Amino acid sequence: MNLRIITVMLILGGLHFAVKTSISKTSASHPSSTGAPSEEVSCAKSSCHDDVQLKYDDSTVISLTISDSLYSLGKQYTLTLTANDGKSDKFGFQIVALDYKNENVGEWIITDSVRTQPQEGIFPVADRKYVTHTSTGTEQISNGLSEWKFDWIAPGSNLGTVTFYYAVICTKADQTVFNDSIYVSNSDFKSSWGTSTDDIKEFSQNVIISQQNGLLLISFESSTEILKNISIFDLQGKKVDEILNSVRQKRVLNQSISYPIGSRYKSGVYLVRFLTNSGAFSKKIYISNTH
Repeated sequence: MNLRIITVMLILGGLHFAVKTSISKTSASHPSSTGAPSEEVSCAKSSCHDDVQLKYDDSTVISLTISDSLYSLGKQYTLTLTANDGKSDKFGFQIVALDYKNENVGEWIITDSVRTQPQEGIFPVADRKYVTHTSTGTEQISNGLSEWKFDWIAPGSNLGTVTFYYAVICTKADQTVFNDSIYVSNSDFKSSWGTSTDDIKEFSQNVIISQQNGLLLISFESSTEILKNISIFDLQGKKVDEILNSVRQKRVLNQSISYPIGSRYKSGVYLVRFLTNSGAFSKKIYISNTH
C-alpha cells in the first residue's frame, strides 16, 4: 500500500469542546459539527468558543492520512488524523464520510477505544455516523501533538468519490474558552473504478431486454463496468431466477445473453436486476407465457 497525506480542501466546520463556565466538555464533540453540507458551521458561539479562531485547510497543523490512494469495494482502510500545534496541549476532533449525494457512506471501525469513539448525528442529519474523541483522546501524545487512528470500510458498490469532512479543536487545558483554534477541512478518497454515477447511467441506457421464442434476450455494452450478477424478481421483490453470477467479474464490452425461460414463468411484469461494480439498477419487462 502507498501511504499518502491527502491534500485538504476548503470547508467550514467546528467542534464543541469547552463551555464558558470553565467546565470542559471533553467526553465527545458537539454532534454533527464538521461543517459538512447541512451541518453546523462551527461552535464558535456564545457559551462554547467565544473567541475562537476558525481556520481553513491549514495542513501545517492538521492532516489526514489514509493507508491507500484509492479505495476498493468493501475493503478496510486505516485513517490517521493528526494535529500539531505547539501552543496547545488539549485537542478534540470529529469526522464524517459522505458520498456524492451528501449521504453517509461506508462503515467506521473503532480500533482505539481509549482515544476514539463512534457518534450519532442529530437533526437534520441524524442518519450520519461519526468518529470523535473520548476524554482520554483529548490528551496530547507529546508536546503540542495529538493523533487519532480509526478504520473505515468502503461501500460494497462504487459510489464514486468519498469525502471525509473533519474538524479539529486545539486549546489549552486551563478550561478557558478564549484563543482556541478550530481547524476545519475535507479530503477526497476516490474509487479505484472511477466515477460511478455516469458509468452506471450510461450502462443502464445501453441495456436492451426482449423476449422471443421462449428466450429472454439481453444485450448490453460498456467499457467501464464489471458485470457481477443478473437476477429476475417479481413485483413483490421475490427472487425467481438468476441469469448470471460472475465470479470472475470481467469488464463488459459488447455482450448478449440468450436465457431460456420456457413456460416456467406466469405471464406478467418482472424486474431484471443488474449488479455491477458501480451499483445496481433494474429494468422492467413483460413476460408472456403462451404455453
